[in-house]
Amino acid sequence: MRHGALALAILLASGCASWADPVPQGVIVKENPADLAIEVWPAKESYLAGQRLELNVRLSQAAYVYLYAVSSQGRVTLLYPNAYELENLRKAGLHHFPGNRYRLVVEGQSGIEVVQAIATLEPVDLLSLAEAAPSTQLPFAPLPGEPAALAAQVQGLLAQTLAQERWAVGWTQFHIVAPPSQRWVVRSFPHEAEVYLDGQLVGLTPEELVLAPPARAGQSAQAELVLVRGGQVIWSGVLRMTNGADGKLALKVVSKDDNAAVSTRTEGDTTFLDIRLQEAQPVRGEPEGPGEVDASVISLDPSFDFRRGSLGGSLSANLGGHPSGISTFGLEFGISAVRLGIGLADTADEVPEFFDVGTPLDLGTEWVLNEDPEVEIYGKLSLGTGFEGLWLELGGGLVYQVQAHVAAPDFAGPVPLDVSVLPNGYRIELFEAAGIVGLAYRVGNVLLQMGYDTHRGVVGGLGVVF
Repeated sequence: MRHGALALAILLASGCASWADPVPQGVIVKENPADLAIEVWPAKESYLAGQRLELNVRLSQAAYVYLYAVSSQGRVTLLYPNAYELENLRKAGLHHFPGNRYRLVVEGQSGIEVVQAIATLEPVDLLSLAEAAPSTQLPFAPLPGEPAALAAQVQGLLAQTLAQERWAVGWTQFHIVAPPSQRWVVRSFPHEAEVYLDGQLVGLTPEELVLAPPARAGQSAQAELVLVRGGQVIWSGVLRMTNGADGKLALKVVSKDDNAAVSTRTEGDTTFLDIRLQEAQPVRGEPEGPGEVDASVISLDPSFDFRRGSLGGSLSANLGGHPSGISTFGLEFGISAVRLGIGLADTADEVPEFFDVGTPLDLGTEWVLNEDPEVEIYGKLSLGTGFEGLWLELGGGLVYQVQAHVAAPDFAGPVPLDVSVLPNGYRIELFEAAGIVGLAYRVGNVLLQMGYDTHRGVVGGLGVVF
């Protein structure tokens, strides 16, 4: 819904048009006619709690843009510029908000929210009216006082700074609709497929879907659901919703892909949509069973010559000093001359909640955080040294770490409208090779180890031989 006159907001608020939804008084009390024009409107007229808010702004010429959020409770927040986007000079044409560094997610009670826009041909210090400038802890500047008082302050500052034809205003509104009591969760097997609902990425499976119900009983609505994994579409279909007389939604899934089994299951108020991908068939010509193993290549004989490195069977634990100053823990199991192990380093950081866009993109300033502990899988070969009970251990491993790249700033504070703000981000998987060299010394059934891992640092272990 588009509106060009702020005066209309005042009329609606005063009850002159009783058929329309009331809106709070804005921060501008009148419109100034000029060649400069600004329009603002939401991507949709109504949003369910949990859906992403998107705004469109059109400028007749290049101008500085200021967007104010006015909640149904009368709170006013400078939505743009903010700590994520401080530069607010925009070219003529169509622009979309928010930018690619954060998301606005609608929440709160049902009601009407208002967004007011100001365009100026010269920069105006409207941030001086805010309680504080945007910062990492407060990315969206709140404005103190009632909208009526703010209206006079904003217009006064504009009049002092610019001629009347050098600025223009616009406003829009949207509805927040209470979500239905039913919940819909899509799950895929295998997990962590990207979920696209009507062409928009909403998360990774398992993911709760926010479905807009039909407006009235007996009506139907539909949404397109697509799952992507590894850059390939693995399933697509249509969700058709029917609003029954009892107020509950009935969901029908129409699959466009025969390479999956789709089923629904309801538990309480939650309906699970399970999509099981068919397992890939073996390539024609490949043997269907395991082949024979040449016993001359691999030997598990516990009487293997000690001079060639056999330790028999063994189990040991070890500790290491990670270069970052974090202790690591490892566990090894050995048979004959071969030892396999896993090492863990608690490198996980506290990662804020963010919207995973699924692929690397330019986030400007960003936080790079470790999401999970670091894992190293390694193997070693024990070689005899000629000294009884002493072995040389040589090996290598692969280190795995998941990192989250999150748009800065990382903040906690008031948010505009009845929305929460999620920074954009993406995950990457890091793999790094590691080399290992060390000594093992057996005393009876006790095994002492000391060595160096190019990734874990100095590592010491203690185990038993059986």
